[in-house]
Amino acid sequence: MFTLGHATKEVLDLIKSNQKKLSEFKSEAQERKAALESLKEQKTQEDKAFKELAWTSIYKKYEVDFKEGLRGCLQKESFSQNLINEFEVNTSETLDIEVLREKAKTIFHEKPIELPTIPNINADILFPIEDDEIWAKNIVGKSDVDISKLIQELNIDDWVNQGRNYIHENDICPFCQKKTISDEFKIQLENYFDNSYAKSIDRLKKQTSAHESIINKVSRELQRHKLLDSEKSQQAIFHTGIWYGQSNSDII
Repeated sequence: MFTLGHATKEVLDLIKSNQKKLSEFKSEAQERKAALESLKEQKTQEDKAFKELAWTSIYKKYEVDFKEGLRGCLQKESFSQNLINEFEVNTSETLDIEVLREKAKTIFHEKPIELPTIPNINADILFPIEDDEIWAKNIVGKSDVDISKLIQELNIDDWVNQGRNYIHENDICPFCQKKTISDEFKIQLENYFDNSYAKSIDRLKKQTSAHESIINKVSRELQRHKLLDSEKSQQAIFHTGIWYGQSNSDII
């Protein structure tokens, strides 16, 4: 009986001890639960305050400038959540507000114009033309003709060559309108402006025409896609004409 009674007392003491611990655990759990609920409430209030602050101090402040770019985030909840998401993952460079405004004007304030696909423009066909030695060639007549010295000294090859078209069967000079044209002078003109001169002029005209044709084609294509206005197109063609070189373009 003594042994049995002693064992029962130990069990009772253990039960009491465990009950006390259980009571303490419950009390601690209740305290932690209350603390958790308090933190949840605090977070709810801070979230609410953040949403309100973000909406009034950021969205409303910049709504006029950036509303179009914020589609999908036009409510307090979605806007504040988007701010948090961007803060966590966005690593882009931070730009000045005026720079952002200019970008927004470009993207959102003017309705984008849909342009057709720009075809590939093969400029390789220009290279053989531009590399032609005719552009650098000094096109003059034969130097072993009596009249060559004067023509070349005065640099009037083109002027004299054009005047040849006005020499008819009579002896009247197209320049001074007097009878100064002899058969010998006509022969000298023909010898000076020989076949080589004519071929050079023809090649120059051919390459000029080919080059202008390609430039015009490219300009029309760019104008069609609204990438080049007519005034700039004419300027491009004008500068292309300068590229030919004054000496040879004058001949043409």
